[in-house]
Amino acid sequence: ENFSRVGDGTFLVRESPNRFRTTAIGRINCIGLQVSLELKRRHDLLSVVLDLFRKSEDILTIDIAVDNLDPMVFAIIPKKRERSFRKEHKDIESFATTATTTEGLHPSLVILTDNKELVSSILSIETIRTITKYISNFDYLWFTDQNPFSKL
Repeated sequence: ENFSRVGDGTFLVRESPNRFRTTAIGRINCIGLQVSLELKRRHDLLSVVLDLFRKSEDILTIDIAVDNLDPMVFAIIPKKRERSFRKEHKDIESFATTATTTEGLHPSLVILTDNKELVSSILSIETIRTITKYISNFDYLWFTDQNPFSKL
């Protein structure tokens, strides 16, 4: 309903037995979005057995590309991933500094931004509560004006 075109012919594209993807385009102020779902390898007996010894999880990734975003960099990530996240994301490495922790934010998380004023405008009390409530499922939240993804 919200996008003029969803999917590439079919709603969900199967990229592999455990990886699925869909895209959507055609919404005002939004170039498009891409949703990726990577599931545990439940179809492979060896993977199921190995999963008993190493933990793997289902991962849902939502990438949204918007039009006319003011220049900005903002991320909430686990402290233990800060160094690797900076190396993987050049905009964070180049522009972001560590912001003071916001009240109510889980102590295992760190905020990286190029503008400290973004913290109060992006992180509402409801957002902080939701992240804290689902901390075991939270990987990271990242906003940038850079386009690190291929065109949707």
